[in-house]
Amino acid sequence: MPKLCHLAIVTSNRERLVKFYTHAFDLKVIYGRPHSTHLSDGNFNLAIVDKVGDAKAGFNVIGFDVDDISDLEGTLKNAGGTGELTTMPQDHDAEYRAQDPEGNRLDLAIQGWCVV
Repeated sequence: MPKLCHLAIVTSNRERLVKFYTHAFDLKVIYGRPHSTHLSDGNFNLAIVDKVGDAKAGFNVIGFDVDDISDLEGTLKNAGGTGELTTMPQDHDAEYRAQDPEGNRLDLAIQGWCVV
């Protein structure tokens, strides 16, 4: 059963949002990348991502831990999603990406999201 474990927010002021979420909700910084800072409460991974190029600010991607990718492609398609799984680069936390019926991005991680 897939488990919701990740959300990414795109912002033009990463430092401001990191400060907000660490102070308001006591989230901890668990790692950083050149264009993102990842926070966690120990169960959920929240990425604060720099707005680059024409990316829209706001919610960017929803991430799920998945046990088995083999049946998921058909399940997504039958539910109205794209059903096409795109392989992600090795430096990405999720191995695959898909889209819901409205084009919202879904990151699918077999190895799981880092939350500690």
